[in-house]
Amino acid sequence: KCWQDCEAPNCQKHCREEEQHENMHCCNKKDYCCELCPIQDCGQPCHRQGSKDDHLHGVGLEHSSTSSPTTIHHCNEVHPCNRRCNQDGICYLAEPNEVVSTTLFERAEGKGCNGFKRFCHREIPIAHWNHGGSGDHNCGNEHTCTAACPLCDRYCCQPIHGKEKPHVIKQHGKVSNAKDIL
Repeated sequence: KCWQDCEAPNCQKHCREEEQHENMHCCNKKDYCCELCPIQDCGQPCHRQGSKDDHLHGVGLEHSSTSSPTTIHHCNEVHPCNRRCNQDGICYLAEPNEVVSTTLFERAEGKGCNGFKRFCHREIPIAHWNHGGSGDHNCGNEHTCTAACPLCDRYCCQPIHGKEKPHVIKQHGKVSNAKDIL
């Protein structure tokens, strides 16, 4: 027998072919793939199991959004998108003293202290690496204005598309920048 390492990614077995062979080094476990789904936080095994050549099905192939399920390592499940909403405006305005879950939100960029961005609500289809849409990540919420009060750093609560209205702060917070204004 050959006894070289099997060329299937993540396989710990040895080649079981004859010593002098021309094909790839492969163990006798040819009916399953050792790879895990590469979508962030998934970790499920590749769905390719049970047919004759599944052990080496993705060796040498590049991942792309147009790859078919027969050429990529995918768990065959729909995945949530884990990217932050990239739409204009603030996705969520926290109330004063509200504890906001960092697994659901990230603090919005900017000066305001109560604005948060949600994560994209779109799903990544089976056998794809992204949901498409040219990098469009949307949380599905109506977004609010990005103007912050110069005294308390809280964001305006007017809708992002209502710019002709004056800025409104729902509840002012602790005045922290009074010396900057005076």
